[in-house]
Amino acid sequence: MARRGGFPGGMGGFGGMNLNNLMKEAKKMHNEELKTQLEKISSFIALYLKSNSNLKDTLLQIETLHSDFTERLMQKHGNLTKGDQKLATYLRIGLSNKDISILTDNPPNTINIARYRLRQHLNLQPKESLTEYIRKI
Repeated sequence: MARRGGFPGGMGGFGGMNLNNLMKEAKKMHNEELKTQLEKISSFIALYLKSNSNLKDTLLQIETLHSDFTERLMQKHGNLTKGDQKLATYLRIGLSNKDISILTDNPPNTINIARYRLRQHLNLQPKESLTEYIRKI
């Protein structure tokens, strides 16, 4: 699930590098310059793969550490999807929409829609705080 043009968490990539920019520069180069540029691209891809692996590990650790919360949540609201459960867990530990967007590699608008659906599944009233409700479970 790579974000267009770069890494999860931003379009700039690591150290301001961007795969699209690196590729454009490579197309303009000659032999020795091209070899150097291809090495940069290779490093860029290696960093991405490592970052993606670390991200998956982080998400798994969060879900594992809060499995007791997920069980209580499902006892109270058995109709929740896996996505609802994950979002509730992220909200419970205080992550912002932007943080969740970065961690899950989804646009912020997708997180807002997921929050709206979670509110519906939890039968919350418009004035009730989703985060406060989740933290009380």
